[in-house]
Amino acid sequence: MTRIPPKNPIDEDTFPQDGQKGSFIAVSALLKANAYFFVAAWPGLTPAPLKAYRVCEALFDILLDAIAPTLSLNVERHIVPINGEDVKVYALLPIRSETTVRGVLVTNGLEGTNVETMVTALRTKAVLSSAWFFMEMPGTYASKQPMTKSSSELMPLFAPGMVSNRFSVMFSLAMVRRIR
Repeated sequence: MTRIPPKNPIDEDTFPQDGQKGSFIAVSALLKANAYFFVAAWPGLTPAPLKAYRVCEALFDILLDAIAPTLSLNVERHIVPINGEDVKVYALLPIRSETTVRGVLVTNGLEGTNVETMVTALRTKAVLSSAWFFMEMPGTYASKQPMTKSSSELMPLFAPGMVSNRFSVMFSLAMVRRIR
């Protein structure tokens, strides 16, 4: 996640010496802090790991909002209520003039987080040419209730659809009703 090895101080000489130096140092430090909180959050079923999980997500939100414009991405966050839980869905949408782009829905499993899957996707060029949606499945990781058969009820809410040039996702009617 970061080029700075653990326990090594940030060395100014290894960073660009132009006007981007401060930004590079800040992004590197945020990535490193995020990695530490991510490790501290696993497994997340007791108060301390859950707190680390929330800090990890908050730091990543700051980082994501800071780097998205430089990657030509729009970031959207949506809350979808299901099974008495609020599921956060992140959308990473390319800033482009193309009429249609393919969409990818990434659902995370029992111990997975949005942060770990988004960091992985952001390291690829694929995220720049597709619309990506990330969500933790209901009943996983930081959810209040354990995963059940009903956790999969969210999947039919996403109709196979297209992303328009305004990047509005075509959800099924059931999804529209639930968001309102």
